[in-house]
Amino acid sequence: MKEQSYFKKENKMKKAIYAIDYDEVVIFKERITRFTVRFEFKGKGKKEDFAHLHDTGRLKELLVEGAKLIIKKVDKEERKTKWDVIAVRIYGETVLINTAFHRYIAESIFNNEK
Repeated sequence: MKEQSYFKKENKMKKAIYAIDYDEVVIFKERITRFTVRFEFKGKGKKEDFAHLHDTGRLKELLVEGAKLIIKKVDKEERKTKWDVIAVRIYGETVLINTAFHRYIAESIFNNEK
């Protein structure tokens, strides 16, 4: 399992405020529904799969074909998708689009934790 610190790795001048685990970086293909996206794994096989999108907002400027998605595997048999979208990398920036993390990041800031 990989660990991503959104600010630390991308800009060494900034201090990481929260670390989020992820499993893969994949290529966004299209948004199927408000909650589902289709993506393609990198590499020779270029296998496609689907992921759950926690943020149902518009995200039109971020979810463009070819953008890199940061995803995490979910091991729940009852789920329709086996992946969760955590963030998107586009235009040289990483944007957290999984709203489930916003609360924990705010708590970490207020409690001065990492």
